[in-house]
Amino acid sequence: MKKLLIFIISLLFAANHLSAQILIGSKDSIPMNFSALELIQSQEKYRGMTLPRMNQTGIDYLKNLILNSPVSDSLNYAELAKGLSIFNTDINCMMVWQDTAFWSLCGGPGRADGEIRNCSEVKVHGMYIAGNPLTSGHYISVPIWVTSKGDYEITAVTKNGNGYFFSTSGNFYDENREYVVNVSVSGQPVLAGNDTLVITFNGMEQTCVPVVVVNPATPDYTIVGVQPVPQPFPITVPLDDPMKYYATVTLSVYVPGEWKLNTPPVNGYQFSGYGKIEEASGFNENGIFPQLVKVIVPVTGVALQYGTGRDNFVMSTLNAVNQSNYPFVVELAGVQFTMKCGQIEYSSHFSNLKKDVVIPTAASITIPINVTYAGTTNVTATFAGVTFRSGSQFLALGDRTVTLYPIDALQAPNEIGNNIPIAFESSLGGLMPHYCTETVKVVEPIATFTIAGNVPDSAWHISPITARNKKVDLMQINVTTSIAGNYHLTASGNGITYSGYGHLDVGPGVITLFRDMDTSPENGPVGKVDYYCTNSDGSQVHFIVDYVYSTLNILSLTPNRASRGLYGSFQTPVADNEMTQWIRNPDYFGPEGIVKMAPKAEGAYMSPNIIHYTDYSQVNTWEGLANVINTNHIDIIVLAYDWDVNYFATNGMAEVLADFVLHKRGVLICGAEYNLSSVVKMMNYIWQATGSDALNTTADITQSSNASFTGNVVDHDEAVVLDIADEPLIKGSGAYGSFGDVAGKKLQIDYNNANWIRTENLPQYYKDNSVIIATCPDTETTVWYRGHIAVMRHKTLGFVYLGDSGWTDGDANQVIVNNTTHIGTIDFNSQYGNTMLYGNVFAWAVRQAYEFATDESYNYNVDNDPSN
Repeated sequence: MKKLLIFIISLLFAANHLSAQILIGSKDSIPMNFSALELIQSQEKYRGMTLPRMNQTGIDYLKNLILNSPVSDSLNYAELAKGLSIFNTDINCMMVWQDTAFWSLCGGPGRADGEIRNCSEVKVHGMYIAGNPLTSGHYISVPIWVTSKGDYEITAVTKNGNGYFFSTSGNFYDENREYVVNVSVSGQPVLAGNDTLVITFNGMEQTCVPVVVVNPATPDYTIVGVQPVPQPFPITVPLDDPMKYYATVTLSVYVPGEWKLNTPPVNGYQFSGYGKIEEASGFNENGIFPQLVKVIVPVTGVALQYGTGRDNFVMSTLNAVNQSNYPFVVELAGVQFTMKCGQIEYSSHFSNLKKDVVIPTAASITIPINVTYAGTTNVTATFAGVTFRSGSQFLALGDRTVTLYPIDALQAPNEIGNNIPIAFESSLGGLMPHYCTETVKVVEPIATFTIAGNVPDSAWHISPITARNKKVDLMQINVTTSIAGNYHLTASGNGITYSGYGHLDVGPGVITLFRDMDTSPENGPVGKVDYYCTNSDGSQVHFIVDYVYSTLNILSLTPNRASRGLYGSFQTPVADNEMTQWIRNPDYFGPEGIVKMAPKAEGAYMSPNIIHYTDYSQVNTWEGLANVINTNHIDIIVLAYDWDVNYFATNGMAEVLADFVLHKRGVLICGAEYNLSSVVKMMNYIWQATGSDALNTTADITQSSNASFTGNVVDHDEAVVLDIADEPLIKGSGAYGSFGDVAGKKLQIDYNNANWIRTENLPQYYKDNSVIIATCPDTETTVWYRGHIAVMRHKTLGFVYLGDSGWTDGDANQVIVNNTTHIGTIDFNSQYGNTMLYGNVFAWAVRQAYEFATDESYNYNVDNDPSN
């Protein structure tokens, strides 16, 4: 090749040296000025130019010679060979070298080079069944990695020659990439089995040997489900419409082919059909087997009679390898009809339907209908607990009427309303294609009655809490009824509402009204209260009730410290000192006072019933404390600041007080400043807090150090009451009284051993279930309790934490003093809110005791040691 190229170049060089242009075929002419070499056909003889002739093998050799010749002297033979021409005897066409291959001048490149590199990607498509023709859906996809572009031919034949083969041809116009070629098939398989394919690419046999699975001509499938459509089938109606009546059959297919299914005739009709599994819903010719498909089997004939309303069929395969049978049930519609809405007629009894009044048996509903499918039915209509029924009857085709009557002479509507819907339903095989929207009106009969007597018994004591008086949650009014009927009575007075409903017969009777537990008195609990009762028909009755709260029992706990009792802080338990006067003051606590309370006894005014124990021996054990609470029916406990380690820390006593709040639902005002561990223990019981939710004695509550006395005034610092909307300890307790809005007022705090809750350490659980009332400012001069909590209560239970009840003591200016000066009045205009806040605390405690206690009869179980 190298010598050939050198010769051609030398010849051209020589020609160029002799002349700029060469003409061959005439000695009398010169070449065209644009021709370097020109061949001329002589006039005497007709001749052409013959190119080198070679078959594809020779062309491949020449191509390999050009591409693989060593490059020397900077010669690129593939580039120099551009335009090199030959004649391909295999395709009878001239070919010219371009880039890296010979290209045919007859419309394409030469033969492409390539191979199958990934046999796993050779795929066989389509379902092959012995004896069945093959279609365009049957082919193989072959991935070819093309190293040289050009023409290609791919064939695939079975080794056993099973009547079909694959072939295709074309051109690859790119190289160094993979093409996936779909190779079509011709012929049809003769025998079932696994056929191994031999694939050739441009005459070169490939190493891949894919397998074509040829299925036998006999299909293999079983029935796994049958669903008749629609359900139910009508009777006496032709079922030959395959779009309307049929069965959807689910097949499990192992080998595809034709399916054939049928049932024996039952009640005049049967199911029968056939088709190709390959055309069934859900069939995947490339999927794995077995696979589920669904076919439609038509029904023919007429369901002759309703019978039991259920026809039993068995669907069978007729041509599968193994026969399978599948039982199924067709539900029957005994009758089909439409209602003529707007023409339904009701008897006169429907114009006066009353709740709880029996409907007479003569009442009726007449329904005009049009029967489209004859049969037996039973039509019912239900409303407000009442049922009308037609009874079982056969309905022939055409316009008919069905009359319904009450099924029970003692039935009565159980609800009232102007538009109570009627539900119509057809049973015993009846199928109603649509329903009418019908409603009826049911009213409540109103009883006519009078109060028996002008004023109810004055011995009634109505209180808003069942635990204190068993009559408090209801009124029982003696009446005389002239017209029988229902009552729905609402009675209101003093801000409290009672209501009740029921039925009254003619003659004497009793109306029971129950109190709305969400209502509270407006103007105090004592005195005669007018009640105006409104009945369902708008009529009113009026009566008067003697309205009296029961007396609350308050326990002061300050044993063995006679100088430090309940009464407020309560520093001195004598009648003429400080908080003793304050709580006994009827302007503050009494039937007409700021806080509405009943006195200790009726008649001449006495103070609330305060039980004060100075003999600690009676209450210094948990058993003794529990017995005192139970025996005296205690409602409120005030824990004075000196309930110290000798008493409060006794095992089980903190649990008793917590149980008083949790279960007896009493109120505990905690002002104890001693023994922090017992206070924390009690509070954790009340909040039911454990683990990280619980308070810790040293980390969460601290006690201030002793302070020195300066003159007559104890050293102190100030806390500030927060502004919280509707907070009873700050704003007051509504109808139970308020000592004024304490928001923003200062609290002078006795920090001589006072307890403080560290705000920054308060567990989130406590924050979520507590209301913080007052805290010390962050600017407080005493660093150790800046921002700490001075007053806090439980969000739902009757417990308030004061830290030290001593700060509730004070002089006329609300300034904390030592134990020599006390007051019994409150200065509402002072900048300090000590006793104002304490007054609101006590008003809140009274409200809690009256309104929220649940069980006065609850006794702490003194037989079990709570400390265990």
